[in-house]
Amino acid sequence: MATTMTLVAYEHQTLRLGDTPGLREAHLTALLALQERHAARWFMPLRQGIKLTSYVGVMQVPGLTLEILPKLDDPHRARTGDAEAAHWQHVLLRLLKATHQLPVTVPSAAALAQARHSMLDVFIAAFLTQVETLLRQGLKKQYRPVEGNQRVLRGRLLFAQQLRHNLVHAEQFYTRAHTYDATHPLHALLRQALHVASAVATSEQLATRARSMLGQWPEMPPVAVPTELPVLTHATARYRPALELALLLLQRHSPAPQAGRTTAVALLFDMNRLFESYVAQQVRRAAPALHCRVAAQASQYLWHDVAVRPDIVVTLPGGATVVLDTKWKVPTSQRPSAADLQQLLAYCHLWGAAHGLLVYPTNPSPHPSRSTQQPYAPGRLAIAVQGHVLFADILLPDGRLNLDFGRQLLSYLMTLPQ
Repeated sequence: MATTMTLVAYEHQTLRLGDTPGLREAHLTALLALQERHAARWFMPLRQGIKLTSYVGVMQVPGLTLEILPKLDDPHRARTGDAEAAHWQHVLLRLLKATHQLPVTVPSAAALAQARHSMLDVFIAAFLTQVETLLRQGLKKQYRPVEGNQRVLRGRLLFAQQLRHNLVHAEQFYTRAHTYDATHPLHALLRQALHVASAVATSEQLATRARSMLGQWPEMPPVAVPTELPVLTHATARYRPALELALLLLQRHSPAPQAGRTTAVALLFDMNRLFESYVAQQVRRAAPALHCRVAAQASQYLWHDVAVRPDIVVTLPGGATVVLDTKWKVPTSQRPSAADLQQLLAYCHLWGAAHGLLVYPTNPSPHPSRSTQQPYAPGRLAIAVQGHVLFADILLPDGRLNLDFGRQLLSYLMTLPQ
């Protein structure tokens, strides 16, 4: 296996040649080519470098594995040491597992600090475990029609094809028969993902596991990779965990022409969307017990055919509506920006809400989530609107996700005057 350097960076960080140890021009060229092939905006090109954006996860190109981790503090603060990287890697994997419902076993932050794991390898290991489970249970088989020459007459003889192919080969029979085997489109997808896993795994042990499973997997031609999980039946429902991880690998990888058979992969996630999904999930989970209703991603027209949508709309037990907008950033001096406040005010007017809440993340502390509230300046056409800012502890002091966050947020909303 070719030597691959692992580089750990944080969102919004700038990586430049000469300033970033181990980063070479060939790495930058491959990263830029990978982004262009996916028509993505994972980072901004700079002169002899790139500036990362809000995307986190892992990218791998020939010779380089780039891990991009989230942060909750000053973007200019220097970060060093495996312990801090392991902490944020653990947090990111926990968020991905919670929001994407992926069957990923997340090592503890202490275990990650003691033995560095590539995040890519964490996903590959989870995928291989699911594939091993399917092999152990036995792959689904089905009947399928097969046409071709046979030495023995079995099935239906196709006379036109027999005359075309076997006019001078009377010992062969061109037939159509049904065979019972494991050839199935789902198995083709999993086989393609096994090929990717064997090529991009940074661990030789994982690559060997993937190659071993390929040897046990039925041969079949590749199929088009779908954009969404295929519809599963009762008989194929057990394939869901393996297919979810397979699509994660297949949809975000591409060949690297300059490296022959080597492949490149980018398992990246927008932290803004990830934070929004986590808040919505926690609030939705806590809502029934508190007799609240939650709507996520509901949109309304702001002007003509221009639609806007807040992240979350909560209806309290008394019928009052509160609009929530999540922001994955640490605002300067703990004050919301004018743009954030203007956006929230527009949402409140469109949804007829007297209260709007901006939800920012904060570093975990032994203290409860902090909040402030101020009324918007009155306008001639405006209803009275209170703007609230909540700095939410989505993490506990020990680094675990705060699974009581949804109840805490809704409990705060229920104290608001209606």
